[in-house]
Amino acid sequence: MKIVKGLLIIFCVALSLATFGCSKDNVEQKDTKAEKEQTQQAERPKKGKEYGFTQPVDFSGLYITCTDAKYLEDEAGHRDSVLKLGFEVQNNTTTTQIFTTINMEIKNSKGDKLNIYPGENMGVKLKPGEKANGFGYFEADGSAPYTVIYKDDDSSLSGTWKIKI
Repeated sequence: MKIVKGLLIIFCVALSLATFGCSKDNVEQKDTKAEKEQTQQAERPKKGKEYGFTQPVDFSGLYITCTDAKYLEDEAGHRDSVLKLGFEVQNNTTTTQIFTTINMEIKNSKGDKLNIYPGENMGVKLKPGEKANGFGYFEADGSAPYTVIYKDDDSSLSGTWKIKI
């Protein structure tokens, strides 16, 4: 009887370890799948294609996503005179990358280029694997939809977002 109890205990322990091991692999597989889905969402910019909010664009491993857009008052109190654009930038390369909203060109619905509004415009130096969030400020001359164009200094890649407020 003692032998049967001992074998039963060993069997239960072995079964528990096997089940735990399988569930851990399953969790890792789910995490990997989620990472792949996130990576697959970022696509290299295509000529003529316009992206919308939360669509990341892959500039040779530098993922840029337009996350927010709203109007602000300027220093003189004029309503809706400043366009504030939010960005999330992630460095998926093996080298340090630089991103700044100064490299962006914003156009109103008529195609007129907006001037940069003096403020704390986003400018970051990202180490490999780092992510940053920030804003770009532009004089809101004209009306939406706005076209946001980013030209990568290190390559010939250029991406366009269409932003409606």
